[in-house]
Amino acid sequence: MKSRKCIFTILLITVFLSLYGCGQRETGSDLPNTASPSLTITASPSPTPGGGTVTPTDIPAFTATPTAVTTEAPTATPTAVTTRPPTQTPFPPFDDPAANNYSAEEIISYFYEVVLNAEYYTGSDNLLLRKWEKPIRYSLEGQMTPEDVKTFRRLEQTLNEIPGFPGFSAAGNPSESNLTIRFLPRDEYNQMAEDRIGDTNTDGYATAWFMNDIYYVGEIGISTDTEQDARNTVILEETIQSLGLFNDSYAYEDSIFYQGYTIPQWPLDIDWILVKLLYRPEFIPGMTPEEVRPILEDLLSTCTGERENIPPEP
Repeated sequence: MKSRKCIFTILLITVFLSLYGCGQRETGSDLPNTASPSLTITASPSPTPGGGTVTPTDIPAFTATPTAVTTEAPTATPTAVTTRPPTQTPFPPFDDPAANNYSAEEIISYFYEVVLNAEYYTGSDNLLLRKWEKPIRYSLEGQMTPEDVKTFRRLEQTLNEIPGFPGFSAAGNPSESNLTIRFLPRDEYNQMAEDRIGDTNTDGYATAWFMNDIYYVGEIGISTDTEQDARNTVILEETIQSLGLFNDSYAYEDSIFYQGYTIPQWPLDIDWILVKLLYRPEFIPGMTPEEVRPILEDLLSTCTGERENIPPEP
């Protein structure tokens, strides 16, 4: 009886082991292990025009640890290479033929009055030189006439021919512009003018924002309730003033910068001389009148020949 129990027990153990072994094979434990790829989440902030950032989007990317491979660098005889510094083309001297029609005294006095002053800006740093350094991309809004557009195209062509000027062209999309030009009915214009300059007794205004004495965005408002000749004058005056020539003057009645009411249809030669001088590379944004003066003297001595008539500093 005892031997039968032993035999029965051995049989149970044998069956159990047999079943256990089959179970192990069915689970696949004898298969080789495989590695899963590592998942790394990366994100980069996108810059916005205002200088801020937008929330980054998580982008999954698989990464694997590389296997180090040791190689011997081939021995090579170094080859002598002779290089020359790049040739820099010097900026051409200021040789505007129209400057011969004015004395150095006239030009410098006019530059100080129109460029180193501003009609509506009264800050303590009012006398500093300021200008644009990046290309100006303008957008036109509102009701324009074919003559308005023609005036802008003519002005654009002339500005882009000035050496040193950063460029002036229509933006492909209004959101890409940094100079917005609005043609507004009188009631809307008055609201904008009151907000921008506190003066509605005008037909146009120009404003420009600067940082470190460099203009980076601007706005021009033009009343459409005027005759075409007057609108042409406003377009010319406010657009050119937005470039950094923000003050008016009584010096030249036919100038677009004339303080009184006139309707010139194109800038005077001396108006253009101021723009060309302002955008010479010798003039750095933030310069004081004392720093500007010797540069004007040198530039004008090559085309006016009247260095001895330069006026005293204001």
